[in-house]
Amino acid sequence: MNRPASRGVVGIMNALLASAILFFLMTAPAFSDIDPRKILDGVYEQDTSHDTAMRAVFDIFDRDGHKTTKKFMLFRLGSPGDSKTLVRFTDPAEIRGVTLLSYNHKGDTDRQWLYIPATRRTRSVTPRESSEKFAGTDFTYEDVEERVLDDFNYRLLSDNEIIDGHKTYKVDAKPVDASRSQYRYVYYWVSQDVPVILHAEM
Repeated sequence: MNRPASRGVVGIMNALLASAILFFLMTAPAFSDIDPRKILDGVYEQDTSHDTAMRAVFDIFDRDGHKTTKKFMLFRLGSPGDSKTLVRFTDPAEIRGVTLLSYNHKGDTDRQWLYIPATRRTRSVTPRESSEKFAGTDFTYEDVEERVLDDFNYRLLSDNEIIDGHKTYKVDAKPVDASRSQYRYVYYWVSQDVPVILHAEM
């Protein structure tokens, strides 16, 4: 006597599930409708801070596996995309006090100045030095600068790759002016549930 009723419940559940899937497919944006620039906008818009201070540690390994540790402080005055950033090394002793100031302003050319305690002088970092390594790390002067979203064109490559358990958007960013960047492209993997860059490849 109970079998028809249980089958009826299963039928109703299957119908509801099918309706939910159909509704999702109808309301989910099509791949071609997703704006990759807005994806990156979302990453930076969530940072509503004005000033930032942080400590960072670099562990640098040579080809033989020997490790060198470098520490620095980073201070940012202003909001992302319109700020001044100061990077000052605190360890080890031979680079303590080496300081890089980066000026980032919308509509203006990025500028950087390097202070070296041994000479007690400050000098400008020229555009051709942007691809050189900074203070013996694997980061270049360009890497230390804030990225300006308007300096790149964006293209969505995929929306189904999984990183650290998160479904991501893979966005291709190419410089508008190739002469202003050492990179031909930057790939970003941005989490779909939280607007955070999980991985980047340059």
